[in-house]
Amino acid sequence: MDAIETFKGIVRKGNADALREFLSANPDFINTKVPWSYGSPKIHQSSPLDYVINAPFHKLTDHADPADFVRVLLAAGSKVGGYNPPGKDTPLHGSVSLSLPRIAEALLDAGADLETTSTYPGIPIGTPLDFAVHFGMEACVDLLVSRGAEIKNLRMAAGSGDLDKTIHLLHDPSLTARDRIDGFRCAVLCGKEETAKVFINRGIDLHAEIDDATVLHHAAWHGSIKGVKLMIDFGASPAKKDPVHGSTPLGWAEYRLQLAGEQFTLNEVVAFLKPLTPTEP
Repeated sequence: MDAIETFKGIVRKGNADALREFLSANPDFINTKVPWSYGSPKIHQSSPLDYVINAPFHKLTDHADPADFVRVLLAAGSKVGGYNPPGKDTPLHGSVSLSLPRIAEALLDAGADLETTSTYPGIPIGTPLDFAVHFGMEACVDLLVSRGAEIKNLRMAAGSGDLDKTIHLLHDPSLTARDRIDGFRCAVLCGKEETAKVFINRGIDLHAEIDDATVLHHAAWHGSIKGVKLMIDFGASPAKKDPVHGSTPLGWAEYRLQLAGEQFTLNEVVAFLKPLTPTEP
């Protein structure tokens, strides 16, 4: 068995001691590109550190949050900022986007930059906090804020639950309609009821669309059970269909469940929305 397959097997089994022994015998492996794929013919090429971070979501390991692997890789010399060029995702971006707070904590303990930026559609500034609020990763949002991440715009303020800053930024005359609905979306996805209510009290349209979907659709897709319940409590209709696929929030959650499996409380979202969603005639 070659070194790459040995590494993959260790990650699959979740044995941090075995990984430590493997890296001791193969110290240059931290610079190796590890090929992998999931659900499509596309072959990804990742550093061992990025492979471990992607492993839980892409079912490359049987362990939900292999933070011990990350600590072993960092101790062996893996770059905490990753191997991508400037402007691309760092390991911290990846971990907070995939709801891996223990891995994010390990990276921060090793000196990961809180304010490094990456580009991604719909994420205007691109810091790790901007990514975390975009995907509704509440535990990662709270971790980043507790470590001193800067709140640089309305969506970060709303998604992190910073009530005073949310109210202050809502007075910015340069805000667009999209900025407002996006701020509301991030508050809901992150389960921040008080900042979400700020938008409600200012008359936000519960069924306004951003990226061809309502906020309830987005909450369902991302498996935010807190966000879904908030939207229903606020009065959003679970029967509303998106304009592109003609699907309800339940349909979005069911489809994502097929793709991602039992992650991000998608099962809870489906179970909650199913009795509330009218069946097709």
